[in-house]
Amino acid sequence: MINNVPDKEKLVKISTDLCNGCGICSTVCLFQIITMNPDTHLPEVTSPIDKACNRCGQCEAFCPNSAIIISDSPDEKIRRTDYALLPKEKEIRELVQNRRSIRHYMNKQVPKETIESILDIVRYAPTAMNLQEVRWHVISEQETKDEIISHTVNWMRKLISEERTGDFKAGELFSKFVERYDRGENIVTHNAPHLLVTHSPQEITTAFQDAVIATSYLDLIAPVFHLGTCWAGLIKRAADNSPDVLKSLGLPQDNIPHTIMMLGYPRLKPVNIPKRKPVSITWK
Repeated sequence: MINNVPDKEKLVKISTDLCNGCGICSTVCLFQIITMNPDTHLPEVTSPIDKACNRCGQCEAFCPNSAIIISDSPDEKIRRTDYALLPKEKEIRELVQNRRSIRHYMNKQVPKETIESILDIVRYAPTAMNLQEVRWHVISEQETKDEIISHTVNWMRKLISEERTGDFKAGELFSKFVERYDRGENIVTHNAPHLLVTHSPQEITTAFQDAVIATSYLDLIAPVFHLGTCWAGLIKRAADNSPDVLKSLGLPQDNIPHTIMMLGYPRLKPVNIPKRKPVSITWK
């Protein structure tokens, strides 16, 4: 029993054996769920206040003695931060500046274990209130991809026939896309072996922003695994407006897609870094 509340009822567990009373945990706790007891000079969590905890993990992260555990977190060992392993500025700059959208892929599947390794890293991307509600759906079956492509093209055909392409950014290109498709060119998935879809139940209002952040992490990490990526904005826009496209994604019932990304081994690799607009900053 800790702080007069049984351990099994505690969300935030503090080991009095490991705690040195430094007070850092109470300092970093945004909602002041952890406070310092003036008599014992040790941190305490009182129920039901700990039910307001959003599991942000700050107390775990900053505790110098690893004396704190969020009890409903995955059963994995807390690892100490090794700042010597963090990439240097030059390495980060190279990683970001060399990121490119890849639209030409080898006819080669990415091993399931590789995709799992990437997404295991991506799960550490920040989420609103640390809700961690981003879910991934990996599409690799050719039959499913063909169905997605067909429905996406049919959606564009419908917009063209109804003269509604102006409702969408780049809609003026839909006629060209359809023509290229009719000539046998895949302009929807660019023959990427995999489509990675982020999704969540509709009622999770922060999920879209969280999914964009997670997908951006994926976008940056993929080249480290010798993989290329491309945001499938055309499919996403089609899925938002066509029940057939949405159904073809095969998401769980009542879930909606937030981002869709192509993934595969690049057939062509960039050799130069194109110029970018100068950064725009205002200071006050």
